[in-house]
Amino acid sequence: MGFAIILGFLAIILILVSMVGVYYVGVDFIKAKELESQREKVLIDAYYIQHNRINITNITVFPTFLCRNYTIQVKALNRGSEVIDKSKLLIFERNMIINHNLSSGWKPYETITFNITGINSYVGEQRLVRIVTDYGGIAVKHYNCTGNCSFNTTFSNWHYNSTGAGTNINFSINVSDSDYIKSIIFAFDNGVGEYTNDTYVVFENNPALYGTGIVNYTFSKVKQINSTVGSFIRFRVYVNDSCGNQTIKDGNLTTSYYCVHSTNIPTFDYSGTNSNTYVTLNTTVTDNDYISGFQFYLDNGTGTFIEYPYEPLNPMQLNYNYQRVILTNPNQGVQIRYYLKVNDSCGNIATGNINGFITT
Repeated sequence: MGFAIILGFLAIILILVSMVGVYYVGVDFIKAKELESQREKVLIDAYYIQHNRINITNITVFPTFLCRNYTIQVKALNRGSEVIDKSKLLIFERNMIINHNLSSGWKPYETITFNITGINSYVGEQRLVRIVTDYGGIAVKHYNCTGNCSFNTTFSNWHYNSTGAGTNINFSINVSDSDYIKSIIFAFDNGVGEYTNDTYVVFENNPALYGTGIVNYTFSKVKQINSTVGSFIRFRVYVNDSCGNQTIKDGNLTTSYYCVHSTNIPTFDYSGTNSNTYVTLNTTVTDNDYISGFQFYLDNGTGTFIEYPYEPLNPMQLNYNYQRVILTNPNQGVQIRYYLKVNDSCGNIATGNINGFITT
């Protein structure tokens, strides 16, 4: 009876040990699958540190200039008791996954050497290499990205396509940096006396740009400027490069009249057609850019136009009734011709149609 009780007790112990073993193996399997299905989120916990089969013995980074498109050489030791005969290692670097195929089995306590190429980062950024085998083992290695930094940010002159008050203006500038451009900030003062950060361009978070490194970039931004003529508008860019340098480029303009070449010179009215008589000619001129002056031309029946002295308009106006008194040719049946040129505040010159009448 006592012997049967002892046997039963031992059976219970064996069952419990068996269950623990199944659970332990289950954890191992789940952990490995978790690493395989979430390659960009490798879990590093006490279990894998304890059961780590791979040991990275050495990492060499070259070339080191700015850590752009460089190669790292990794030496790794299989410190397990079995040959790793799976076809590949999964190598994680930043958000990249690089498959390194094994030419033959990786024997216990054998060190293999392999290269990872095309890696990108910024100077001073700490990087992490993770190696995972199909067995679920993991190895981790940190290293710092180094480089030879200079302070060499250059700009072209600011370009803007207008100074017209109240208009949409395109501001643009070319930026070059030997250490790679990391981000650009555009700040704008719309005539209020204070800058506001307006636009951010961050290359580090743009996968299309991050992989190659940007050393030349044309920044442009369209802004509607203050509608008050004479406003002092300021704008600047802050350029941050991969070595942590920041360079500032300022620009400014003073708003002017909104220039549009739109002058209307209607046909002249006239007070009579008699020969050898003073006749008043008049027309109402309009211009979007303010009228600044007039030039009158007259052919008094001679076949040749005579240019009258330039007449400035002060103050300038958007609408103006222009009048001119002429003494007509003393002969009847003579063709009288005249026209008007109008200057505006933006330097435009508009020429009206030739008008006229025949003396009676």
